[in-house]
Amino acid sequence: MLRPVEWVLLGLATSFAWGFADFAGAVASRRIAVLVLTAGQQCVGVLGGVALVLVTRDALPDRGAALAGIAAGVVSAVSLMLFYKAFSTGRASIVAPISATGTAIPVVYGIARGERPGTIVLGGIALAILGVVLVLATAGGGEGHDTALAASPRTSILFALASACGFGTFLILADRGADGGVPWFVLLARATAVIALLVVVAWTRPPVPRLVSTIGGTIVAIGLLDTAAWVTSAAAYTVGPISTVSVLVGLYPVITVLLAAAYMHERIGRLEIVGVALALAGVGMIVSG
Repeated sequence: MLRPVEWVLLGLATSFAWGFADFAGAVASRRIAVLVLTAGQQCVGVLGGVALVLVTRDALPDRGAALAGIAAGVVSAVSLMLFYKAFSTGRASIVAPISATGTAIPVVYGIARGERPGTIVLGGIALAILGVVLVLATAGGGEGHDTALAASPRTSILFALASACGFGTFLILADRGADGGVPWFVLLARATAVIALLVVVAWTRPPVPRLVSTIGGTIVAIGLLDTAAWVTSAAAYTVGPISTVSVLVGLYPVITVLLAAAYMHERIGRLEIVGVALALAGVGMIVSG
């Protein structure tokens, strides 16, 4: 059994991995067809899942966990395509925080199911959510932004909101699917996603770029980071309360926004800095609680 500090670290590791993966995906989605990028990333994930199953030799999951893993794969594929579609037309510093609002779904689900975090933990959850909301409300609108770039198209925001709903649903399914073993959850979900995406790719036949070293390397890196996030989040859900773990996992847009500011020159406003500080303070309270 993991101690609280250990599943907190797993949740934070997930947010870091997804934050870096999302930034790389934001850049790649403007050069690669969304379907190709998503399918390539999921294929890498399947290989990771196979490796995990072979190394751990875990027993087969029960029917409920297996079905949750399969459903998570379908939801993941759809929400990821919507996510990258939003990135391809909007600012990373806007899309990432919007997509993170989906973590409210498993938080509400966990509390409705009877989870009762302590007062300090509840305060930490509130601060972390407030921090993400501040980043969301002000992202892209800081001082010095180019007005044309700051105005994200309505379609990009709608794609991001739809992705958020899918992401929140995925986290609930991950909580159940991981009960049958993290390796099997990763493999079943990834394999299902790949099958669904390859069918869509074969049907729509999007333009497939030559897998030159930069593009191929980017897809592999995103796939590895995303798979690592799946593993750490699923492991955290097996031992931590879904309402708290989901808040930690949902901090990933803070990483994406900081990377966008550093490498895509999307400036961070004062309120965004306050939001990041509040999110970090919330994590500290969750850990201490």
